[in-house]
Amino acid sequence: MDPWTGRPGSEVLPDVYGPDTAGLYTMQDASIRLHAFVHEPGAPGPFAIYLKLRALAVLVHELSHHYDHMFRVRGDRWRMDPGEKTEDYAETRERELVESCVVPYLHERYGDECAAFRRWELQHAGCSLPFEVLVGDWPGRPGLGGAFIGLVFALAAGEDPLDARALHADLLRLHGRDEDALQVADSVLREQPDHTAALVTRAGVALRLGLHELAEQSCRAALASSQEAAQLLGELLCSQARWQELAGVTTRALTDFPDEGCDSRLRVLRGRARVELLELDGAAEDAAVLQRSTRHGMQHEAAIIDALRLCRGGRWEEALAAADRFHGTRGGLSRAHRAEAWAVVIECELRLGRHVRRVPLDRAEIAELHGLGHQAWVARLTAELGARVSQRLAAPEQ
Repeated sequence: MDPWTGRPGSEVLPDVYGPDTAGLYTMQDASIRLHAFVHEPGAPGPFAIYLKLRALAVLVHELSHHYDHMFRVRGDRWRMDPGEKTEDYAETRERELVESCVVPYLHERYGDECAAFRRWELQHAGCSLPFEVLVGDWPGRPGLGGAFIGLVFALAAGEDPLDARALHADLLRLHGRDEDALQVADSVLREQPDHTAALVTRAGVALRLGLHELAEQSCRAALASSQEAAQLLGELLCSQARWQELAGVTTRALTDFPDEGCDSRLRVLRGRARVELLELDGAAEDAAVLQRSTRHGMQHEAAIIDALRLCRGGRWEEALAAADRFHGTRGGLSRAHRAEAWAVVIECELRLGRHVRRVPLDRAEIAELHGLGHQAWVARLTAELGARVSQRLAAPEQ
């Protein structure tokens, strides 16, 4: 509630209050109401342009409702009741108009305010985001606008600026702004090279961008204080089939972070490493723990580790049955898991001398298997399948 008028709402920026409903379109008289922000003169400071951006985004949103009502209600759409269809159109059109009309207008009409806002961003956030990505969400609805507002409030509350900036970097990473996240994380690390959160964010972004050397360096710098760093490093080692190192990293992390409550992924990675190192009893123990886990998807992880363990142990009939059961599971199976199960089926049928019911793995499946460190296995299976086909084609000539 704003302290000046008593209007229901919230503090959208420090000492700036906005209403619960930002705008309203009334079909009966084709009118639009915009509800203002309330603050002391000068309170927004460099964020004045951001408030204009939000207000104009609301205006084009309500104008989109007007256009929808006046010109799109016809034919098989003969009425305009409030609902998802109506709101989806307005939100889509709002995004288009903010980018094509609102942002260019703000730069042309309020160039000095835009420049002041950019200077604040670069100094305190570590990067400058396009205006259009800062609207379309409000407090309580996640997005880059919410990330920006969270940073402003954190700094106003006196939180550590580097911690606040590192959190901002991580939110950018979660929203797919990888280059921006990397820039912000680097800005933190220039001031504090051992900042754990920034190191983990940089590692996550680097891993996604394929910068494996940077990802490994960042993870190892944060290993002593971050379970997430151990997990990210484990995923990198797994993709590179560095099984001995993977077993060591995950075992140490499971010991160092016994009470974190999120060790399932580490156990998955260790189980995979143990399978490839032929430490099959240890892999069975990890699979049994995962089978009892209440975390989503862990039973599937346990099942595929068991199928791989049986396959690597030469228990072809059991492995084949396990892979077939896995394929029969309803829902929740990832493409990578399905590819692994098919690879187990192919391996077992080749070893048992049976007809291989599956054509060679397709490119997408091979990519998934390579991402799990199965490059050598895939190459061998592909070669053996090719040899089997060649033998079959040559058989009538003998």
